[in-house]
Amino acid sequence: HPATNFLECIAVDKPIMAVLTNNDPTDIILPHYDFFLKKGVLHLTVESLIEHLNCLEDLDLWWAQVMQCEDYEKFKREFANIYSNIQ
Repeated sequence: HPATNFLECIAVDKPIMAVLTNNDPTDIILPHYDFFLKKGVLHLTVESLIEHLNCLEDLDLWWAQVMQCEDYEKFKREFANIYSNIQ
């Protein structure tokens, strides 16, 4: 997953799915990877991503549910850095 594209989508709350290609993640990102893998945002294979996408009945509803999670907001605060300028 290209980190820049991933973070841009997260920063503006646009749906995204990606294949996780980071084979040497740091400890700080591992809990976030676990969250995104469980929610179907990240996948270990292209086949898994395609299967998940094909099984979604409502992409907007799925993404809204992802965005409502505190783990999503925590990732967004820590890595997308969009809240740094908000007073």
